[in-house]
Amino acid sequence: MSDAKERYGLKIFAQLTTSTTDLLQTGDVEITVLAPNSVLALKGGAGAVDNSGNRLNSNSMSAVVAFSHNEHRVAIAAGDLDEVGLHNLLQENTNLEADILIFPHHGGNPSKKNNGSKFTESLCNLVKPKLVIFSNGRGHYGHPFKEIVDTVIATVPNVHILCTQLSRNCSQATSMDLPDHLHDLPAKGKSTKSCCGGTVVVKINGKETTYTPKAKAHKNFIATKVSTPLCSDILTKQAPADEISPAS
Repeated sequence: MSDAKERYGLKIFAQLTTSTTDLLQTGDVEITVLAPNSVLALKGGAGAVDNSGNRLNSNSMSAVVAFSHNEHRVAIAAGDLDEVGLHNLLQENTNLEADILIFPHHGGNPSKKNNGSKFTESLCNLVKPKLVIFSNGRGHYGHPFKEIVDTVIATVPNVHILCTQLSRNCSQATSMDLPDHLHDLPAKGKSTKSCCGGTVVVKINGKETTYTPKAKAHKNFIATKVSTPLCSDILTKQAPADEISPAS
């Protein structure tokens, strides 16, 4: 970074807060930092307390970033957001609806004190996603947790759930061959044949959000190749359209 700064004039910012949103705009995609806000950052971040007296930690201060096109919110990347972070996010944002939610904590619990069901229900009711992505590593901490997946399904029954890698909770064995529903782009799980959804590519055009892998092909892979899928409760439902319908 020092070299790029000296030779090419690279601009380096040591923080990511709601105040840096204007610095991130590029092309036709609007990038919005929803959390944390700059006031919380100035309080000292992790270890400080928010205006409600809640103790902040690194997860409370996690960046939450939204991506929009033609005023339609396509996706929210929720980082490691926890209950306190969500409480503070809602002080400034009343509308969190988006087509796609990259679920926080890779599908783990947001708090050591509570299970994640209440948090998951609240977040899914706010975002109302059509696609929930769990960015997980096979065998890493057992992500996603069953109670998290169960609550997502109970809260948003028609959602498409996609894990980047095949959780050991879903199958102790990996595929003998690479599934044909995966995108051609590299994915970390490809070398060990441990992908479930792999790399997700999202194409945006206002309210017409499409993505690969296609929902129908991915669900067919789960139904035929995965022994004990956590998302089995939605496999019997009609597969979501590969094109996400406009928000109502």
